This record gives sequence, structure tokens and C-alpha cells, in this order.
Amino acid sequence: APEYRTRAIYWLGECCYRKDAYNEAVKCYDRFISEAITTDDLTMALAHYSKAYCLFELREYDKALTIFDRFIKLQSNSTPLLTDAHNRIGDCYFVSRQYSTALKYYKKAAEYKVSGSDYAILQQAIIAGVNKKNKDKAKLLNKLIKDYPQSEYNEEAFNELGQTYLTMNKAKEAINTYRQLMDRHPHSVSARKAMLQLGALYYNRNDIDNSIDAYKTLIQQHPSSSEARIAADDLKSIYIELN
Repeated sequence: APEYRTRAIYWLGECCYRKDAYNEAVKCYDRFISEAITTDDLTMALAHYSKAYCLFELREYDKALTIFDRFIKLQSNSTPLLTDAHNRIGDCYFVSRQYSTALKYYKKAAEYKVSGSDYAILQQAIIAGVNKKNKDKAKLLNKLIKDYPQSEYNEEAFNELGQTYLTMNKAKEAINTYRQLMDRHPHSVSARKAMLQLGALYYNRNDIDNSIDAYKTLIQQHPSSSEARIAADDLKSIYIELN
């Protein structure tokens, strides 16, 4: 039957996509879209979605955002796929440095408040940083940390927030952020870098005891790391100053 044939073309496209054969997948999706007559609307929408992802992976961003936009028009329900589509359109504009347009799509993705909305907030924060709006960036990162505590971007959000506070010369807030980062992600590279930052921050505030404690903790917990070697050098300098 013709319907089964067109469905087979669609699934062939899906197989090609999963094998990273994006050009072949696009050809299959194009055939399916042009030939499909009786298939359901959802499958048609998914064909556009998958085709757009292929183009995105091929870095044909202008074409990808056009197809993602078609998918959005075909798929009216508030699903994670819609959130993802808005995020990918945002990414297409982001890579071409059209930040104001990208921001519109990230804001829309964040409104759905489902999987992917955390990424949208992170991207908004990064754009705020690019535009040197550090106060807005800090606000967005705090929102991400508060609203999505289990997000895969939680560690990155703490990292970005700490750096943002440093840029804003808010040492107290930076110290608090790095301590939270260490509590949440104690075994990460970010935690080691946070301890190193704490040592320097305490030292600059003339809080020598806490500075020494931060460096010692880093050396004790991660003795073979590059951060520990830096901490040892800083600690040596402090002890020389103290005679």
C-alpha cells in the first residue's frame, strides 16, 4: 500500500539519522514529506523535526531554522519537542551572533517550563554576559539554580555565576557561590577550581586563615591535580610573607 511505502521511507530516514548519515536522511525525509498523503499529522511534524536536526548537524543553520519553524507550526501542543525546536532555532541565530533574535526563541523555550527550559535560561544568561549586562546574567543564573536544581547545567550555572560576581567585584557573593558549587559537585573539576578561587578571594580580603584553609583543603583532597600545584605555590608565598 502507498501509505506503508511512505512510512518505510520515513523510518529509513530515521535509520540514516541514527547512523549520522545526515545527507541521506534529509533525502528520505524530503521524499516522505513530498509523497505522504494519508499519514498522520504527528509523523509529518516529526519528519520536519528530524530533517531540521540533520541540517543543524550539517551546520546548515539557515535551512535548519526554517524547517524547525515549520515544525512549530505543525506541532501545536506544548511538548518538550516544541521547547527543543525553539532552543535549536535560538542556537542557529546564536552561532551567527544574532543575539537579539536568538534571545526571543530562548525566552519562548523557557516559558514551557519543561525539559530544555533550563538550557534556554542558561543561554539567555550567556547572551546577557556577551552584552555586558552582568546584573541580568546573575539574575538568570540564580533563577536556573533555584528553579532547576537537578539540571545537567547546574554545575555550569554555578561556575558562570561565580565568574560573574567576580566581574562585578562582588567578592562575598562569589565566595558563597563557589562554596555552594563545592557542596553540590564536590568531585568535579569545577570544585577544584572553586577552591583555588576561594583561596585567592580570601587572600585578597586579607582573610589569611581562610585562604590557607582553602589551599590546604584543595591540596589534601586533590593532591595530584594541577590546581593543587598552583595552591601549593600560593601557600608557599603566603608562608613566606608570614615568615
